[in-house]
Amino acid sequence: MRIHSPYRNIDWDSFRSHRTELHCHTCASDGKADFSEMIEAYYEAGYDCLAITDHGIVDRGWTEPNFRPLRKIFTFQKRPFRKPTGLTEERLREIGEGAGRGGRGMLRVPFGTEHSPGGNQWAHVCSWFGDTPSAAMGKADYTKALRRADSAGALCVINHPTSSMKNGEKPYAQVYEGKHASYVQKLRRLLEKYPSLLGIEQRGDYDRKLWDILLRHFAPMGRNVFAMGSTDTHDVKGIEDGVGWVEAMMPENTVAHFRKCLEDGAFFAASRYVSFIPTPELLAACPGLPEMTAAHPSLLLKMREDQLDKFRFLYGEDFYFNHRPIEKPMPAVTKITAEDGVISIETQNCDVILWISDGKIIASGDAIVLAGCEGLGAYVRAELWGPGGNLYTQPFLLQYEK
Repeated sequence: MRIHSPYRNIDWDSFRSHRTELHCHTCASDGKADFSEMIEAYYEAGYDCLAITDHGIVDRGWTEPNFRPLRKIFTFQKRPFRKPTGLTEERLREIGEGAGRGGRGMLRVPFGTEHSPGGNQWAHVCSWFGDTPSAAMGKADYTKALRRADSAGALCVINHPTSSMKNGEKPYAQVYEGKHASYVQKLRRLLEKYPSLLGIEQRGDYDRKLWDILLRHFAPMGRNVFAMGSTDTHDVKGIEDGVGWVEAMMPENTVAHFRKCLEDGAFFAASRYVSFIPTPELLAACPGLPEMTAAHPSLLLKMREDQLDKFRFLYGEDFYFNHRPIEKPMPAVTKITAEDGVISIETQNCDVILWISDGKIIASGDAIVLAGCEGLGAYVRAELWGPGGNLYTQPFLLQYEK
């Protein structure tokens, strides 16, 4: 069996993890924070890479932000004529050089934007590295957005992919069947057609379920589907919440290295929000899970009774949604080896590692021996659960000998 590891090109002695936000908004579209304020907030929070992705507005620079008031008027945004403020040239240079951070600068990911079709289409497209403006008033279908991004040499991802699948008929975990099968088929066609589409954003258990459904289809073909973590920040207060981000493994923090990292899948999706359904397999792999959950205040406790009823109706009685404390350390990967039919992960701040294939937990522990592993499909991925949140590897594709 041959293992195609997305981390094969990493030198674990010299590469460093770079915390990255690839999806955030400013007052240039529907964000509350000024353009420069958002950049400064991420810089202060210790991020290494940042993409500004305002709705239908391409980020062409941090000193003179792109601004389209008509778009804000026709999409019913507040204060449509509020012009975003950019950085000064001096401050831009200081941020790039890492002033006040020991020389650790923050990289601007070029040409970030979010293509937002509008209406009831909540599966948007984020793209970077290519100047790909949306159609007038943001009415372009995300299929058109992907075609434009691909033509411009951009890389892109489907944002909040399961938001378009909400309905009041079935629990959230079951919406991939029946009336939503055509939506899954559409995502498959887009992934087949556009190599620039790296994968989907993942923000919870429902997104991970969709991720596994797509992987089950594509992994046998040798086509990987990556998962991005992001915050979708609209206010600086959301930065510390830790809904999601990317840990990018690079030798140097440059645009070229960062693009290569995304293309290879040499990154991890991270989040302090931990959502899961306590299946027997999960409880067997994580015997301390009930204690882990009870040890931290659940967001469910903050909901009003009517909100809680609606939440349980949509997600099911046994769905857990837990926010790990920010003062606790996140899991980190220090080394991955994939050879001779064995994948092993060396970690820090990790309570348990779960191995997932075809959407099911097939093993736990810091290594998985693939030969004879029951339930193994054409891919395997790992989830690292720790005191401060979760870290998700990109999938390892498996090629069986004929």
